[in-house]
Amino acid sequence: MFNQKNKALTHLSINRRYFLEDIDNPWKFRNKLTEIPNLGMAKASFAVELTHPTLLRSPVCLDTHVLGWLGHKDKNGKLNVLDYQQLETDFQTISKHPFITRNILWDKAQRQPNPRYWSYTLE
Repeated sequence: MFNQKNKALTHLSINRRYFLEDIDNPWKFRNKLTEIPNLGMAKASFAVELTHPTLLRSPVCLDTHVLGWLGHKDKNGKLNVLDYQQLETDFQTISKHPFITRNILWDKAQRQPNPRYWSYTLE
């Protein structure tokens, strides 16, 4: 994993301006991020969620947990782009605000009643 992450971070740092060109368009931004070696749709979507948390519609991080909630945990890491986009649309149909929904479901899976349980070290 170290070599993969190092390669991806090096690529990003060298080409930073290229990847930030479309930061105002969450879909283009996500798609550009997937051009970074070893960065798939889920992690690129997670980066977009973090940079655009207030958007009602933005790419969704379909990690193993979200795929499990959608009944497709077996597809984790095995989705092509079209299948990913279809499940992303499905999740957006279920939820009015996918980023917040995903975080609420994650907190519930962690048995945490308050989303601040992980951020106390930053306060």
